Amino acid sequence: MGILIFCLTLLLSVGHYHNYIHLRMNTYHDMLNVIKNIYLLELVVKSERQLTSLSALLDKTDIENGQSAINHTWPIVHKIKMEADHYIYFYNAQTGNIDSYPEWKRPDDFDPVTRPWYALIEQPTDKPSWIGPYPEFGSDKPVISLGQTIVSTDGRTLGVLLVDMSLDSIHCVMERVSGGLDVAIFMRSKENNEMISVINEQLLKIEHIIPNDNSVALSGLTQGALILYSLPYLPWEIGLYIPAHRFRQAFMNELVIQVLPVTAITLITFLGILFLLKIFYQELRLVEKEVRRLGKAAQPHSVALPFSSWFVEKSLKALNKKHQSQYQTLRRDPLTRVLNRRAFDQDKKVLLTTNQSYALILIDIDHFKHINDSWGHQFGDTVLCRIAELIASVVGEDHTYRIGGDEFACIVPADVEHLESTLNKIQHCASHQQWRETECPITLSMGAAMGPDEPTTLFQQADAALYQSKHMGRNCWHLSADQADNQTPQ
Repeated sequence: MGILIFCLTLLLSVGHYHNYIHLRMNTYHDMLNVIKNIYLLELVVKSERQLTSLSALLDKTDIENGQSAINHTWPIVHKIKMEADHYIYFYNAQTGNIDSYPEWKRPDDFDPVTRPWYALIEQPTDKPSWIGPYPEFGSDKPVISLGQTIVSTDGRTLGVLLVDMSLDSIHCVMERVSGGLDVAIFMRSKENNEMISVINEQLLKIEHIIPNDNSVALSGLTQGALILYSLPYLPWEIGLYIPAHRFRQAFMNELVIQVLPVTAITLITFLGILFLLKIFYQELRLVEKEVRRLGKAAQPHSVALPFSSWFVEKSLKALNKKHQSQYQTLRRDPLTRVLNRRAFDQDKKVLLTTNQSYALILIDIDHFKHINDSWGHQFGDTVLCRIAELIASVVGEDHTYRIGGDEFACIVPADVEHLESTLNKIQHCASHQQWRETECPITLSMGAAMGPDEPTTLFQQADAALYQSKHMGRNCWHLSADQADNQTPQ
């Protein structure tokens, strides 16, 4: 009987160990996904935003005349990334001068031709390129740079625009996410497997390990486990190595936890294990089910737990809250903060399933390209934000969508009088909007249609009405042909 109980206990220990490893591996996958999809992506996006802004605001005429590329926007763009120790450079290919912010004193022995980014001069490309990592001149501190060749209107190479990103920032991100665990997190080049940054390098032993192995519970006891992800936005890989001693420790912990109680009181411990095992499996299935649901859900909604959860209820609530927050972020236009095209398409599908009548308004800002060309993209962005705010103040923020560059849409109740009143109010507010930046008149062209037609059909009707407004000289609105007989011309 004792041997049987010991064998059963050993089997239970192995089962618990396998489930524990499965759960822990999911945690490590989540850890890498946080680094990959949140922290690193944010650093990359900020660098790309800096480069795009600087490139768009360069005065190429001044550069051709040998003047400095630095203008009043450089300090502002520099603050997009909060790290104070990163630099923005422009190398003038004609004069050999280097403009930088913050100011960098060029050493006498500095030779641009020997720097890795000089390849953008020898093989110019108009697309941003990542260079590095390479040692910073004078300090040998590893850095990477996002660079772009700047060319004149006649195709001549003017120079190279560079935005630095310190590897210290990446290292700090990885160190913060690791949380002091005795695991190794690293980033390396896809091309030659050269290590870029490593946390707990003394633990790293990955020479003969198959990455992302599904049988890590067994193989991990002798060689550990390796999780490896490819970064879609950089030519690198990010990995996490769990050393073998963690697997052995987990197995021994599970074995001791099971063997000692069973040795002391056989029957009670056995029944207790069965009960706890049932609860554990229930909660594990609940976690897996919830993760699958969140992965497939078109939009978040609260789900009541089927039983009282002992271990994961708080985590599931936090997971749902995070999912809801991310969902709302994905539905918002980052510039105007109104709903975006994704939200528009989702809400149309919801309306189709409810079979409710509604009205669709499509709005274009008249001559928006001329506004951008004449007063600059910064003023154009201001126009978009104020128009979005104006529309939202009339129809409500939850009914206002930015579906294109200067295109907005509204979904409002299907009532002709209410619809005409809404259109008139939007047009009145737009025409009386004061623009302290310029005397430029900002007007809107609008088209509307009422349901309950299929959303695609209703969109086409509203689009046709919008085209009619443009054809009639802009700064007006029209209803679709189906409602035109009842329309008061505006």
